[in-house]
Amino acid sequence: MWWGYELELARPHALALIGLIVIIVYLWRRAKQNYSLVSSRLQSLSRGTGFPYGLVVALILFSIAASEPSITVYEHVEVNIANIDRVMDVPIALVVAVDTSKSMDYIDGGVSRMQMTKDFLAKLASYAGNFTIVLMKFSGQVELVYSGPPVNATAIIEGLTGGERYSAIGDAIGAAVSYARVSGLPTAVIVVTDGGWNYGNDPVQAALQAEEQGVPVAFVLVGSDDRGFRLEERLRASGIRVYRLDSFTYNVLDRLAEQVAKNARLEALKASGQAEIEIPVGRKSFSWLLGLTGAFLAAIFLRARGV
Repeated sequence: MWWGYELELARPHALALIGLIVIIVYLWRRAKQNYSLVSSRLQSLSRGTGFPYGLVVALILFSIAASEPSITVYEHVEVNIANIDRVMDVPIALVVAVDTSKSMDYIDGGVSRMQMTKDFLAKLASYAGNFTIVLMKFSGQVELVYSGPPVNATAIIEGLTGGERYSAIGDAIGAAVSYARVSGLPTAVIVVTDGGWNYGNDPVQAALQAEEQGVPVAFVLVGSDDRGFRLEERLRASGIRVYRLDSFTYNVLDRLAEQVAKNARLEALKASGQAEIEIPVGRKSFSWLLGLTGAFLAAIFLRARGV
C-alpha cells in the first residue's frame, strides 16, 4: 500500500503472458545473430522490417490488462463509537464465556436464565461483523466448546444447558485471556453469567488483570440474582463494563446485542493499539485503459507495416 492506495490483480496468472513475450523477443534477437536454425527462420521473416518494439509493448499492455488490475483507495478512520459501523469488517476475536451452573436454569420473568442467554448469543452473533467467535462454558471447570465463524456456532449455542456444579467466573476469564494471547487478533471477552460466583478466582480481580494485559472484559449479568447485583456493584466500582439481561432488556434483545457487540469491537481494537484504521472506500479498475492503449499501439504498428 502506498499513500492510501493499493494495487490489486484479480487474475495475476495472466502476467505469465509477459514471460512468453520475453522468450519470443529473446528468440527474435538471437535470430539476428544466426545462432540456430530456428533463429534463422525467424530472421527471414523479419528481414528488413526492424524490431517490432511497438508491437511488443502492445502485447505487454494486453497481458497486464488481462490480469484485471485495479487500485483500491483507503481512508484513515478513527476508531470510536461514532465510526464503529465503518470498521465492522476488521477481523477480531470475541471470546464468550457462558455460565452453565445450576442457577442458570432458574426462571426469571417466565423464562429461564439459560434460555435468555442462548437467545442473546444468537443475536450477538448476527451483530458482531467480521469476527471469530470463541465459546467457552464454565461451571466448576472451563471448557472450550467452539472456535470459528459465527454462522457455524448456532447449533453449539442451542445445545448449551445449565445444571452443573459451581461457578468459577474468574477462572473463565483467565482461560479467555490465555486464548487472547495466542489468537493474533484484537480480542474482547464477554462473560455471560447470573453472577453466582462460588468457586475459583475472584472475577473482579481477574477482569482487572485482563484489562492490564490489554484484553477488555465486559459482563452480561442474567436474571435478578442477588449475587449478581452484588457483583455488578463491585464491577462498576472497578470500571468494568456491565450489561443487564433481564425480563426488561429481554424484550429489546436486538438493541442489547447490538450494543454489546459494537462496544466489544471498539474496546478490542483500542486495546490492541488500533486507534486509527485504514478501510477501503473505493476501487478503480484501469484494465480498459491498458487494453485501449495496447490496441492503439498495435494499430500504429500494423499501419506502419502496411497491414
